[in-house]
Amino acid sequence: MASAMLPNAGKGAEIREYLERALGLPPNLVWFDVRFALGEVITVRCEFHPGPPEDVEGDDDAPATPTYGGLNG
Repeated sequence: MASAMLPNAGKGAEIREYLERALGLPPNLVWFDVRFALGEVITVRCEFHPGPPEDVEGDDDAPATPTYGGLNG
């Protein structure tokens, strides 16, 4: 049986890094999904922190970060 592929090591990390660059994903990703379905446009969903993780927790006075517009905006 083949070993599990992880997103932060080996081939899994290579694939993740390639997709992040190719799809123009934002920094500070938590996760992302890519859907390839025959006859459909490729779709991407992701969750990310608006700044470095240490800025996210408990910093209610931080200025608002512009919303990421995705691949088309």
